[in-house]
Amino acid sequence: EAAAEVEGPGELQIQAIEFQYQLFTNTELTGTPAATFNDSMTDLEWRHAPPVGTFVSRGRVSLRATGTKRFAAGTYTFHSQHTGGCRIWIDSTLVLDDWGGTNGNGAPVAISAGVHNVRVEFAHRTTIPAPDSKSYYRAALAFDWSEAAWNGRVYFDPARQDIANA
Repeated sequence: EAAAEVEGPGELQIQAIEFQYQLFTNTELTGTPAATFNDSMTDLEWRHAPPVGTFVSRGRVSLRATGTKRFAAGTYTFHSQHTGGCRIWIDSTLVLDDWGGTNGNGAPVAISAGVHNVRVEFAHRTTIPAPDSKSYYRAALAFDWSEAAWNGRVYFDPARQDIANA
């Protein structure tokens, strides 16, 4: 169930996006997805084993998430934290290009009021550690956005409405 959305400038919007996730056993987002699922999460983490294709991918995986969101008109900045590379598009505009893996922010981008397509891509390029290693496998992606008039308040996962108005 989607939360109520606030339509005023500078007011935080909360609206769950039902993303369609596709998981691939390669880092190029190619071929038939090994798994698909729908969820509103924007913070994903896999520990100790990759989400798909353990023997095929050796831990190297990629993910594509697509959905739609109603944005209020404003200037937004998109953010990501991840263990590989991340790209985010709004409609056909690339708003965050962190495919090299520096955990960055996109440049501020003006978005018109209305429903827009959102696409997120992620690649995890690290393999599973050797069995005798003291390391463990971890693949993670978190993404969100903020609007300039929110005075630094960042939009988080809509499932976490308790922190959305902090």
